[in-house]
Amino acid sequence: MNISTKAELNFSAFDLTNKEKSDLPLWHHIGIDRERHKNQVANSAADQCLRHTHHVFTVGEASDLGKKLNTAGHRRGNRDCECPSCADARRAGCSNPDRCFKRPGILINKLYNEFIPADEAIPDELPREVNEILARDEGWILFSKDTRPRDDMSVGANWRLFTEHLAPTLIENDDEPFRFQNNLPAPNTVVEVYTDGSSDKNGETTAQAGAGVWYGEGDPRNRALRVPDILNQRNNAAEMLAIYYAARHSPHNATLCILTD
Repeated sequence: MNISTKAELNFSAFDLTNKEKSDLPLWHHIGIDRERHKNQVANSAADQCLRHTHHVFTVGEASDLGKKLNTAGHRRGNRDCECPSCADARRAGCSNPDRCFKRPGILINKLYNEFIPADEAIPDELPREVNEILARDEGWILFSKDTRPRDDMSVGANWRLFTEHLAPTLIENDDEPFRFQNNLPAPNTVVEVYTDGSSDKNGETTAQAGAGVWYGEGDPRNRALRVPDILNQRNNAAEMLAIYYAARHSPHNATLCILTD
């Protein structure tokens, strides 16, 4: 624990799969909305029963238990319900199955939306036709901006070192992870931008670097950027800053063409 603290280890995921969301621990969940649930401790009688009787430890296990509310013949709000799911839970030692079946939904709804498993995966296909044409006819070097996680990724793949004490998640509620709403052209279009970077006294301790992002004459998106003092004041840092700015402010499903030296 001491080593992980010194190395600034944090859980920093931007696009979890449903499986990863389900595999995360339910108790002391890293994605709980702490502003709305500041002083709530998950240690009620129902919470203890979920852990010790129903053996619920992950979000997925909680979700599965909550689905028992839909058991045929289940009488909601009746602690003496005799449906098959309630009968099984009572035999395992649960004194109030209906209460325990309701509790997972309450706990899961305390999480940010990005951490709640979806009933059905939402496709996030990026257009490939334009990319293929550019690669064939124009000789572009193509970089896919597809942020979809791999199906074989585990929860452990989302831990990051040297995070400078950032919060465990960089995702704000109801926001798309690392995607920005703006007034750029509609999706499925080509965004062409020129980028350049330079450094005054490059390589010296007194160097100052800056970058330019240019879309066209009079375009309001054109930017002159100064490389922050915390970064190396070299020419290549300025070049990367310009590219980063252009990528970050482009529609996520457009094809971005960067013209740079």
